[in-house]
Amino acid sequence: MTEINLVHIMRLLIKDYEKVYGQARFEIKMIDGTFTLIDIHQQLLDLSNLQRNNVIGKKISELPIKSDWTGKLLSIFEKAWKGKETIYYLFPPTNDNVFLVVLLEAIVKNGEIDRIEGCCATLESAELKGRFMESILFHDDET
Repeated sequence: MTEINLVHIMRLLIKDYEKVYGQARFEIKMIDGTFTLIDIHQQLLDLSNLQRNNVIGKKISELPIKSDWTGKLLSIFEKAWKGKETIYYLFPPTNDNVFLVVLLEAIVKNGEIDRIEGCCATLESAELKGRFMESILFHDDET
């Protein structure tokens, strides 16, 4: 039986999604040993009910997320920072009517990882809320 590469499939689906709905992306950079949000597209801000000045330049621990998510997100970003394409899913705490599918990939510059780019696709459906036991889920090809 052939193995399915879920990360690859999600990459293709997100690229198709972006052609129809536009990009909803963000960038994270390691600054002084801490993951910091350095850019976010307006579409993602709108979907998450956030303001640019409340999130740009903020450490992950300073973002408006549930405290129990911080450790999970840091673990996910660590994997991505090491060059592992990673996907995760969540209902943003600032808009639980939206389900985000996020693909993270490391952006290399001059042979070193410069930042992480997150590409998102959204599903707006209250039906999904009851189908997932946790608000944040994680997958990579090792799990």
